[in-house]
Amino acid sequence: MRGNLWQTRRVAEVLKKPRVAGLLTYHGTVIGRYADYEPIVPDEEHETLRARFDNCKSGRPPTKAYLLSGGLLVCGRCGNNLSGRPYKQRLRADGTPRQVYRCVIRDIGSDQCGCLDIDLLKVETEVRAMVIATLADPAHSRQVARTSAKLAAAQTKLDSAKNDAVELAKRLGEGRLSLTAYDAACEPLNKRIAKLGAEVEALREAGGGTAAGHHADWSCSSHRMGTRPTTIPAKDRIAVI
Repeated sequence: MRGNLWQTRRVAEVLKKPRVAGLLTYHGTVIGRYADYEPIVPDEEHETLRARFDNCKSGRPPTKAYLLSGGLLVCGRCGNNLSGRPYKQRLRADGTPRQVYRCVIRDIGSDQCGCLDIDLLKVETEVRAMVIATLADPAHSRQVARTSAKLAAAQTKLDSAKNDAVELAKRLGEGRLSLTAYDAACEPLNKRIAKLGAEVEALREAGGGTAAGHHADWSCSSHRMGTRPTTIPAKDRIAVI
């Protein structure tokens, strides 16, 4: 046998088990005691330990939710995603750590520059204002309605084409359609299904259409200055505050 070092979590798990106090349980309920068994931990101490463990919260304390992580913010220098981080070296006026979105070097030799961080509160305030401006824009609402109508129509056509494919297969299986006729019908039908599927996927990715797309690429700085939204490359989709 080869032993390993004890871990705090494992020790706690052992101490919480009723059997170390000589207790016999069934589905979590104590139903008696083991006969001729000397407890490792006295009953009273075991109850105290269980009470203390139950009152302890395991894991890290909850942290700020970084709403714009995961690719919504990218570094304007190297183009990599920014990650939310507490900046404990810099405190706010109330003594809490400053929260930032930062370009983090994750691995040695990676292409992250690690040279940029932006204040979380400032950038989220700017993004919140951008979202409100987008949702309040009548042109955006009209574009969303048009795109939604196109998507619904394309989805209906796609569902109909898929039903046709099922009906063809059913007729072939029942002997009402020859294999030659089935193959002749399937080739153009499969092309139509593929085309409609690509159209539906493109409309879903478009979301609110051109108006929404322009606002999504609208930098915080251009919004603050009141300039017209423009299409910005992914690597520049950031406001350095």
